[in-house]
Amino acid sequence: MTQAQQEEVEIEVVDRGEARRKRRAECGEGPHPDAYESGLATREEQEAAWKPLAQVSQADLFAEGDGALYRMVPRADLAVPRFDRTELVYQC
Repeated sequence: MTQAQQEEVEIEVVDRGEARRKRRAECGEGPHPDAYESGLATREEQEAAWKPLAQVSQADLFAEGDGALYRMVPRADLAVPRFDRTELVYQC
């Protein structure tokens, strides 16, 4: 049985941020005041700016399943420490 390959979690976090910014722009709103705006130029830099803070498998949470739950945090926030701008990502 082959397992489906997942994108890296950092890619999903950056995709979500881009989608949120696009939706807010379409509604005529600026960036959310609590949103993490890295100001980094390339997508690779944006992806590298996120670090997994915690990871839990679906089987550990529900006694079955093959997904994983990740809590991501901007690397810059770890130094402060600041944990109010984390992202929760579920991959199955």
